[in-house]
Amino acid sequence: MNKHSHLSPDRVVSALEGVCAGGVLSAEAAGERHLCDWFGRVRRSALAVVRPNSAGEVSAVLKWCGKNKIPVVPQGGNTGLCGGALPPADGRAVVLSLEKIRAIREVNADGRFAVVEAGCILQNLHSAADDAGMFFPLSLGAKGGCQIGGNLSTNAGGVNALRYGVARDLCLGVEAVLPNGDIMRGLSALRKNNTGYDLRHLLIGAEGTLGVITAASLKLFPRARARVAAFAALEDAASAIRLLGDFRRGMGDATESFELMPKLVFEMLARHLPQVRLPFSPPPPIGALVEVAARAEDDAERLRGRMEDVLSRAIEAGFVSDAVIAESESQRAAFWEARESVPLAKSREGEWMRTDAAVPPHRLAAFIAAVTSRLENAHPGQYVTAYGHAGDGNVHISARPDGAAPSANPELAEKAAAAIAETTREFDGTFSAEHGVGEKLAGRLAAEKNPAALAAMRHIKRALDPDNIMNPGKVISV
Repeated sequence: MNKHSHLSPDRVVSALEGVCAGGVLSAEAAGERHLCDWFGRVRRSALAVVRPNSAGEVSAVLKWCGKNKIPVVPQGGNTGLCGGALPPADGRAVVLSLEKIRAIREVNADGRFAVVEAGCILQNLHSAADDAGMFFPLSLGAKGGCQIGGNLSTNAGGVNALRYGVARDLCLGVEAVLPNGDIMRGLSALRKNNTGYDLRHLLIGAEGTLGVITAASLKLFPRARARVAAFAALEDAASAIRLLGDFRRGMGDATESFELMPKLVFEMLARHLPQVRLPFSPPPPIGALVEVAARAEDDAERLRGRMEDVLSRAIEAGFVSDAVIAESESQRAAFWEARESVPLAKSREGEWMRTDAAVPPHRLAAFIAAVTSRLENAHPGQYVTAYGHAGDGNVHISARPDGAAPSANPELAEKAAAAIAETTREFDGTFSAEHGVGEKLAGRLAAEKNPAALAAMRHIKRALDPDNIMNPGKVISV
């Protein structure tokens, strides 16, 4: 890696104004939005924040930064949880925000695709698809602020991955700027294209370390004729996985989401967000939020009837103790507000040690039991919670030693993290299912990834970015 430049911030701002007029901010002017993490706990500085208006301007920025050996940190909505969009601690990088490259270029209902720019807010794409009678399934709690480019760069998952897959599965093609400034135009709507290496998949999940996604063509689906959501009360995760199996057998692909919310999560919502309506009082050991949707023969009444049949049989079998089916769209929205408010409630509760583990779905219940037992036996009294996307095996396990912030007892927090990692490995799982690697988990990737895979990743990084200017310190070291 060549030595990075030591140009002053004033010179960098002035030079970048020459290639991106009116789109450059100093670190002081940029403020926390571009220089803090989502939790507001880590603040960094930068030589400049540049906000280009087109792929051509992104190209010009990368060419100038490459010539001057200045690192570039691509940034979407900055809602990530692993520090992937933060500038490095030395403050010697340029943040490249995609917020101005945000147009929805096309929504094609006949072709079932949309072409959108990287800075497009996810919720805006939802609205545009809905207006065309279509549906874009990627959905997560940060949908009002996250951007499509960031969703692809982290290969976001979300609540509908059970039915539709993750961001990678929803992308048909990308337009991207490579580290040398070359623009790769691949906004195809093709469903089949077997012409060599599929380069979009190098960029999806790479967190800006191999280039900058500036636009994407994405799959759309017909809008549902009806949606019905329910909360089921259960005693344990094994019962929840049994219920999921019943739904998939009884309703097939109509089952779109299946989310676990343990008792501790409901209690935090009640303490910190009393305006959020909860489905049970008192809360059960575990609640499962399930949503089904119909696109063909079912109307809302038939869909609801099929859901009632599955839940009634589960209650009769004794592994579901209670269930509440949404009676209206507002109640369905309230169910989802409860689920999507969990990160905020946990943040108000205090600092947590957070993880993003996934195991094969059929082993999820045993994994939750094993990791919870290991943590609680190692240190009785610590708070442990596992919630999230049970349908695809991805749960977010969090712990607070002695109910206090991990930073108050870093040694204990590190032991808890090691216990979670060890249990995840034992269950053939991953430490990063949907949040990415960023800088937070880069060390773990280096320690746990297969050596041959790591070597291949480093070869690819060096080939595309020989001077290591693209988001250095994130994902993989070279």
